[in-house]
Amino acid sequence: QDKLRKRNRMYHVLPALVNPERCASIVSAAKHALPSFKKSQGVMRRMGIHGNEVMSEYAVLKYWRMSKSLKALVDDALPPDVRERVNEVWLLHFPIGGQLDCYQSKKALFNCLSVPLNDGGTFNIWEQGKPVSLTNKAGNGITFSLANPHSVSITKQADWYLCCLFLNHVSLDEEVNSHA
Repeated sequence: QDKLRKRNRMYHVLPALVNPERCASIVSAAKHALPSFKKSQGVMRRMGIHGNEVMSEYAVLKYWRMSKSLKALVDDALPPDVRERVNEVWLLHFPIGGQLDCYQSKKALFNCLSVPLNDGGTFNIWEQGKPVSLTNKAGNGITFSLANPHSVSITKQADWYLCCLFLNHVSLDEEVNSHA
């Protein structure tokens, strides 16, 4: 019954997908690249379900804008099964007090893999109409459809995520080999 419950979840946790030491290396390098990150302001902001009442605050660095050394760290951290299937990769940085307002794509076009790069923050994914709060553990992967409501709670620390986007027919659930 537990296996059936896991299969029907709107999200899947892939434990120890990325080695915590590799996560720390990416965060260290990303801190030096922070001036290259684009803040979620103006046209770069993500409008969540609360509209202008709750403004998401984070910064993003797309893979194609990363330095060669940061790209190499990201490539080395991701399991080959992920690298072969990914359409897009980016890093997210949430400063203290940052957040992602609840967001939901109108169409189920893409699946996302979100890998917290540090412990402690909170990622929320809705299941059966209610938010499920997942405490970040560096290196664990969380897969979900962008059509499922999801958010990042207001941060009490700087939180970092490595995110990958896949077409909606690509599933990583329980078949990805850990690269830890």
